[in-house]
Amino acid sequence: MLGLLDSHGSWRTTAYAVYEDAGHSAKSLDRPALGKALDALEHGAGSALMVAKLDRLTRSVHDATGLMLRAERAGWGVVALDVAVDTTTPQGAAMAQVLAVFAELERRLIGQRTRDALAVRQAQGVRLGRPQLPASVVRRIIRARNRGESWSAIARNLDADRVPTAQGGRRWYPATVRAVASAELRNAQAEYSQLFGTDSTYRAGKPPVSAPMRQLDAVTRRLQEAERAMSTDVAA
Repeated sequence: MLGLLDSHGSWRTTAYAVYEDAGHSAKSLDRPALGKALDALEHGAGSALMVAKLDRLTRSVHDATGLMLRAERAGWGVVALDVAVDTTTPQGAAMAQVLAVFAELERRLIGQRTRDALAVRQAQGVRLGRPQLPASVVRRIIRARNRGESWSAIARNLDADRVPTAQGGRRWYPATVRAVASAELRNAQAEYSQLFGTDSTYRAGKPPVSAPMRQLDAVTRRLQEAERAMSTDVAA
């Protein structure tokens, strides 16, 4: 929210514009509504950026410091209503820095607790992330496509054989089948890049000496099959 100072240094509650970043995290200043508010301040549309809570503006000490320097140089202030911070005063600027430090600490502690909890779940054998299709189903889709089958035909055959989707569903759709092939191509590209980096000489018959030949062959074949499946000119 942008606010304006009157001649006595108090805040007018009648002169403001509201900018809301619903659904965006405060860990970054790269947010659409905040960007518009800052642009408005830079063009003289207000004299301060007012926020309901300081930790909803930013939880990064680096971002908070940069924002305050930007405000000081441009001649506008930052006001947080929940903690009575007003960077147009020396005391308010110092308090904002202190509070930003603790906001960032809280964010990092939450992240650490989340990582620790996930590590415990993994140690217990719990599979995390989105459900994955068995490799045999992925290969079936890739090879069927390379035989010239359409996405629709592959979906019908999977349904006929009662092959469940990754989420356990009973119905396959052409778009779902294509998404599996597309994901396989991305995964193959990532694995290929991990082995070869940016060097593609293996395709020309010059593999890196240190890499196991069997692994190189398998990764290259997987990538080539996925590329062919996604580039095959077959009706959906």
